[in-house]
Amino acid sequence: MSAYGESLSPEAWSICMRSVIYSLLSSVEQELRSLDSEDKKGLDEWKETAIVVIQGVADLFSAYLGMLTAHESFSSIWADLIGHFTALLDLHVLDINAAVFSALRDVLNRCVDHPVSQLCLDLAWKLWSRSIPAPDIQDDKSADNQKSLLVWVETLLSLYTLTPTSFPVARVQRMLSLLLESVIRATPAPYSSDIEYVTPLQGKVIEVFRVVRTDGAEVPGAVIRQVAEFVSLAFSSLDKPVDKKRTYVALAKESMGILAGLMVQHAREEAVFSGGAFAAGLRSLVTPVKLKYQFPVVPKSTAPWKVATESSLSVLEAALPFLCSAEGNEGLPRQRVQEIWEIVVALANGIVDADVSAAAPGTDIAADQEFDIAAFKRLRKLIIPSLGGEIVLEETRRAYCEGLFWRSIIHALTPAEDEMLSSKRQGETGVGLDVLAALCEPRHGRTIDPAPTHRPKVAEVCLGELFSLVSGCPETPHFSTGDSSNETGSHSTEDEESSPLRARLAKAAAPYLLIRCALTLRAYVSDQPLRGARMPQPLSQRRELAWILRKLADLRSEAGAIPDLKNVDCEGGKHLLRLYPLLVGVISVAGAAGDMGRGAWGSGNVANGYGESIGELAGRCLGKVGGEFGI
Repeated sequence: MSAYGESLSPEAWSICMRSVIYSLLSSVEQELRSLDSEDKKGLDEWKETAIVVIQGVADLFSAYLGMLTAHESFSSIWADLIGHFTALLDLHVLDINAAVFSALRDVLNRCVDHPVSQLCLDLAWKLWSRSIPAPDIQDDKSADNQKSLLVWVETLLSLYTLTPTSFPVARVQRMLSLLLESVIRATPAPYSSDIEYVTPLQGKVIEVFRVVRTDGAEVPGAVIRQVAEFVSLAFSSLDKPVDKKRTYVALAKESMGILAGLMVQHAREEAVFSGGAFAAGLRSLVTPVKLKYQFPVVPKSTAPWKVATESSLSVLEAALPFLCSAEGNEGLPRQRVQEIWEIVVALANGIVDADVSAAAPGTDIAADQEFDIAAFKRLRKLIIPSLGGEIVLEETRRAYCEGLFWRSIIHALTPAEDEMLSSKRQGETGVGLDVLAALCEPRHGRTIDPAPTHRPKVAEVCLGELFSLVSGCPETPHFSTGDSSNETGSHSTEDEESSPLRARLAKAAAPYLLIRCALTLRAYVSDQPLRGARMPQPLSQRRELAWILRKLADLRSEAGAIPDLKNVDCEGGKHLLRLYPLLVGVISVAGAAGDMGRGAWGSGNVANGYGESIGELAGRCLGKVGGEFGI
């Protein structure tokens, strides 16, 4: 037939296909079914025969497709071919499965030059979407299904190229769910892993992600959800031993970029938000950020949490303007918007958080700290002051402030302090001003100074952010050894109009700021007397204390951020009244330690972080209190 194919008419080709080619396929099917499963030699021989026959049929079908499509019975010829391929797949033999999909792929590639009807393409889809290619024996881990799965995905790409319009949403969901199953069930390749580079199968799956069209009504949301599952694949089994051959890390990193692109592309479509797809996609990106050093697989290339951080920020830069606009606030379900803000706050806390004790040897903690600081500043510009919106749940704002509080701790708390604050942390209302009264009482002093945190710059940024929120400023101040009055964002200007958004944020942040400052003041009052006469604090502790005292003196808190005290009329200095007992204690201890006035030890050494004496700085705070009373 191959030798004289050009001389045959379409009618002759139609007859030959049914009478000769399909009869041959049927006989091969019958022989394979009749074989005893224990006759492995006979099975192997007929398996090889079937593969040769299948490839031969595909070659003939592809070579003379023009002749076949010219006949009116082509649709039935195509249907018969798909039927025989289906019967061969039902044998559940991997090599035959690979041969069937390889044949179908070749035929579909030929259809580019000889188009076939949509009915024929639908039959091909039905064959492809039945299931993923199965091994010879179910759950046989020794069977290598990589080749079979690879040609199966290539067949999908060929079929998708021939489809003139987007797949319906149900078909897209089926397609991507099968691809996910194929990646999970793929046999790990020997002597290789997928940490740095994707496997050939994973690469083909990513190729599908890149070509899939999302112009249908519900298709974008379905694709975003499914790609989010691929991102989560590497991070969903942390309680199991790490399989170095199949980690999905490279696949997750590649999928993050694709997911971010999809979410940015559809960032102003209400259906993506209201259906929960946006929240699902963003949550999958936030998970690796929260894990950070706790994720056990450490690639030599860019860490997954860094890729996820960049992807999340690019998504929020595109989506938050719409989410915070009048159109977004009115058109989207309230619950969905609140859910997204919860995830955004989880991202913020994940960025500033890091379990350094779990970091792999050789990790550049300092470089990662700088990366996180830049990411946090980038995120803050997007969410402040919108986080103070009426639609955002109060507990969401509180979670943001609480994350800043815990990450702002530069020197470890005492066990009693940690226990007291942690117990409040578990409550529904979080840390409140009731804790402040207990912290204003002296504690037992420590003779061993705790070492500063491994991420001091992040802690400083978090503490500065708390000051910024309470003052209603648009910028976050940073530690400075000089006068803070000239720092950008150190306090609200008198002509700066207050807003409900900033007021809500200030009210949420105020308890955490007061408690955070109280911890540092209390540590000085309790620990400094035990150091001996005129013995200075460690530099890191003194620098922290001096900066906090400066900021407290300059701070003018947002109206309503801190509750009024009984019988006291005070505007912007309520924070000083709340901390008054500790400020008095600081001056008393500073006087006994010789840390008063310009003649104090270390005063004037701005470069070393000393500058003004502690007594002078605490005196400025108390002077502000007097000013509030008109003195």
